[in-house]
Amino acid sequence: MNYTINVINDRSILAPDQSQHSAVTGAAGHVGNVLVRELERRGRPVIAVVPPAETTDGVDGPGVNVFRADVRDYPALVRAFSDVDVVYHLAGIVT
Repeated sequence: MNYTINVINDRSILAPDQSQHSAVTGAAGHVGNVLVRELERRGRPVIAVVPPAETTDGVDGPGVNVFRADVRDYPALVRAFSDVDVVYHLAGIVT
């Protein structure tokens, strides 16, 4: 399977487009949950990728589907991203 990564430096990526499905890694973090709520406010369907042990208090909402996965679990991420147009990768590993 081949994947293309496009880096977009453009504000239009946050334009209100209800047809564009988004996924956010690190959705349980401070920046991630703010982005999830903003995308939901703009009417975007959102998949919030949250580690199995994290709380989902900041990302629960009617337009948000919580997907529990570790960002190091490639097969899980392939499943999470299967129907999305944009992935916002905000997750980090704290050591």
